[in-house]
Amino acid sequence: MNKRKGYWLIVLLIGVHFKSFSQLDSQKSIRNLIYLEAFGAGGYGSLNYERIIFQQKQKLPPNLKVGFRLGISTFHLKDFNNKFNPDVIIPVSVNAIYGKIHHVEIGFGQTISNVTQTSASFEIERKTTLNSNFIAGYRYQKSERGVIFRLNYSPIISSNKVYNSWFGLSIGYGF
Repeated sequence: MNKRKGYWLIVLLIGVHFKSFSQLDSQKSIRNLIYLEAFGAGGYGSLNYERIIFQQKQKLPPNLKVGFRLGISTFHLKDFNNKFNPDVIIPVSVNAIYGKIHHVEIGFGQTISNVTQTSASFEIERKTTLNSNFIAGYRYQKSERGVIFRLNYSPIISSNKVYNSWFGLSIGYGF
């Protein structure tokens, strides 16, 4: 997938996530989550927003949710000339969450990395790569407002077919 198609896919997913496909229920449940993730798909640390876009409560399988996640992270804030020029890492994923309070979570997505590097002529240039990420783990999340906790395995497959194992630990708030 070329960069332009990847960017349009992200814009499409962001636009679609605002529309919910879930059934109406008399009990309000949380749909928005904000959390900090150490390690995981965003690298060493990321700030993430997740929106539950589908929630199945009454049909089989019950207690199934699907969420769309968008995060932001950085690694180096300064480039090789010691100027402010941060590397930007954006994890994007779709997660399936199954359970009532203690959940099993699986997901997949892309980690977009925009980093500075030195060119052959020793000039600073930016390089953008799309890397696949997968998520498998545990999530503690109540159906009402409150603290959420995630522990997962998040391997990242780089565009040059390098496999990186990451374990993510997240804490945040659902509302």
